[in-house]
Amino acid sequence: CVVELVRGRRRNQAPPASTRRLETEMRSCVRVRKCGWNGTEKIRIGRKPNRRGWMAARGKGADKETVDELIHVLLSSKAEEEKAKVVADNVLSFDQSFWLRIAEKADQAGSQEEKEELSELANSVMKMVDNLVRATESQMEDSSTVLQEILTASADPATGEWQVPLNAREVESMRQAIAQRADKVDEAVIANAYAWMRKASTDKLPGMVEVIQTALQLYAGLALSGQSHDDPLDKIIAAAPADWEKLLREEVEAGRLSEDAFQEGLQKRMEGVVIGLESGSYRQRVQAEYLKELETRAKSIF
Repeated sequence: CVVELVRGRRRNQAPPASTRRLETEMRSCVRVRKCGWNGTEKIRIGRKPNRRGWMAARGKGADKETVDELIHVLLSSKAEEEKAKVVADNVLSFDQSFWLRIAEKADQAGSQEEKEELSELANSVMKMVDNLVRATESQMEDSSTVLQEILTASADPATGEWQVPLNAREVESMRQAIAQRADKVDEAVIANAYAWMRKASTDKLPGMVEVIQTALQLYAGLALSGQSHDDPLDKIIAAAPADWEKLLREEVEAGRLSEDAFQEGLQKRMEGVVIGLESGSYRQRVQAEYLKELETRAKSIF
């Protein structure tokens, strides 16, 4: 049930009175995700302008010369794979101005052969764009399902509601849900979490914001921690942020972690995030923020 994804109340606090209002809000969030956000920001994540991406970088309203250049590149791409690459790199460029320019050039064509070539190009590009949109929508639907499963893992099984702050058992349930779906928690899932969190914040639903923040923190901790159970820094990174200071103090007092070792290990992980993840991606953002927060918390210990 969609409404279950937005309920979040303080522990020992009465549930919200207007359930229907919450359901409407969450449905609105889904609409934003499917339409506005999914149609723009998602496609542009981590994408840098290149020879075949100039239109996407410039956005709508590109001049006639730029549109003509894109049409020329498409016409020059004889292999379907090459043409599909150009379409994917410029998917935001195929707006009304592009199709009107195709029609205009067809009307001005000097031969029937040229006119047919432009017509075939328009049909081919339209099918490719449609396939890209369908694939993106399918990916977003899949990511929504994964995110819903992760969030509901920490909800009350009987009511489907959250009581925040989440207790240790609920946090562990969410952690296990993320670990079990590690191969499915991709960029789309993390981006969806940010989109839902922004919507919940706008609608003044702090309980829901806190639940999603917890999921993002757990994801970052699992993604950044290594496989070694003997590494004290891995142990701290994998722990809930609320336990960081306590664990740091224990490791330092036991002589298992020095400030130099802590800083060196943190720097290596930050380098891995910067180099190993797509620039500007949500996965890079959440992991970098996680490490920065840990570094800030550690200043009270060292």
